Amino acid sequence: MTAIGLGTAVPAVLGYNLLVRRNKGAMDEVRNFAADVQSVLLGGYRHLDPNEK
Repeated sequence: MTAIGLGTAVPAVLGYNLLVRRNKGAMDEVRNFAADVQSVLLGGYRHLDPNEK
C-alpha cells in the first residue's frame, strides 16, 4: 500500500510544482503587460523590463 501511495503522490507533487511554476511565469507576463498599459495611459511611454529580449 505504501508503494501505491508513493506512486500516486510523487507524480501529483511534480505536476503541481510544474503548474505552479507555469502560473508564476504567466502572472509575471500579466504584471509586465499591466505596467506597460499603465505607463502608456498615464505617461505616454512604455515600461521597459530588463529581462525582456
